[in-house]
Amino acid sequence: MKRFTESILALSVVSAVLAVSGAGCTTGQPRAARIHSSFERPDESGRVIYMEPVQATARTVISKNYAVGARRITTVGEPMVGVRDYTSSDVVIAAVATRDFVQHCRRVSQLDAEELVEMNAALELAVEADVERASISAAATAQQSASDAAATASSAEAAAADSSEGLLAPFRNLFTGAEPAAARPAAPAASAAKSAPKADPIVVMPDASAGASAPQVDVTVDTVEIAEIPVPVDPVDPRICAAGRLSWVRGEVGERFGVAGVYVEDGKEFYLLDLPTPEGNLYVAVDKLGKLKDEPYLAWRDLDEVATTRFGVPLRYVTTKVPLDEETRLFRFETTETMSLQGGDYRNFELVFEGTSYDHRGMVYHFLYKEYGRDRPTTPIFVQDLAYARQTSTVDILGMRIRVHDVSDDEIVYTVQRD
Repeated sequence: MKRFTESILALSVVSAVLAVSGAGCTTGQPRAARIHSSFERPDESGRVIYMEPVQATARTVISKNYAVGARRITTVGEPMVGVRDYTSSDVVIAAVATRDFVQHCRRVSQLDAEELVEMNAALELAVEADVERASISAAATAQQSASDAAATASSAEAAAADSSEGLLAPFRNLFTGAEPAAARPAAPAASAAKSAPKADPIVVMPDASAGASAPQVDVTVDTVEIAEIPVPVDPVDPRICAAGRLSWVRGEVGERFGVAGVYVEDGKEFYLLDLPTPEGNLYVAVDKLGKLKDEPYLAWRDLDEVATTRFGVPLRYVTTKVPLDEETRLFRFETTETMSLQGGDYRNFELVFEGTSYDHRGMVYHFLYKEYGRDRPTTPIFVQDLAYARQTSTVDILGMRIRVHDVSDDEIVYTVQRD
């Protein structure tokens, strides 16, 4: 009995050891990759949107150079009938701003208005002070120049008087006690006139005490142009966002922004326009009419974020306290057209009047039929000359009926009755 109990206990220990060792055994195959939850299901927090590529819009293009029932006159070498019927794909590639726009971080208030009024008033006073100082400086310069001119004129008169006394001039100082004329320095009239700035001359009348025979002296004076004084611009609006991501939300009329993608909200599609910023990718959402989306209308993506889910590129909303503009059209769109090379009906041909010739039937008028292909819409892939006798007044071509009223060597008069 004891030996049986020991056997049972040994078997239990072995089973426990095998169970523990079996738990750590692997198949040698790599574990299945763990998929992040953002790739399995979309973020429903309301702060993340998903940008998808812009889809092309298919449309049928029908172009005709005629009107049914209208009489026309065509000369030799000109197309009588031109038909282009094809399917194209249009893709929106860019948006152009229809007006200036800028993001505000503060709302308009009475305090803001008062601040702007005070700033502008201070600027006006500063400009007036600059103008007054310039006027005073100009007047002082003119007065000083006039005084210098008068002094120069008096010196010249005195020198002339001394030289006119002949032999008595050296002895005159013995009686007056004045300095000899030879010892007095002559006024630098020539150098002063040479260094004076060129401007409109101002005539300075000499002092009455100098005598009636004193000559008039022309003196040039600098004039101050008031228009050259720079007028400071208005101060920066304190409401405009000056820092952060919102400071990049601005544009000028005519500025072009690339369309990065689209996203759908409540069944409505919005374009995401790329606003350039060195810190990341900032996008503004607009509808297909070019109007700004209701708030929130901005989205952000860091430069180091490269992950793309099956729902699209995840972007985070950027909140704003002051709406940019939600009423008027802000952008117009630019599209590029690509002709569909597969599927759909395609017709591209024209009839050219090629003049007339003569044979056993008499006068014969000629149409040149040109057909174009999808891949070469401007180079004919098939050309055929169609000849009709002058007596033939009705021509049926490719489902069209053309009534010929008159024809000559130089021109044809016709009406497309149906197409």
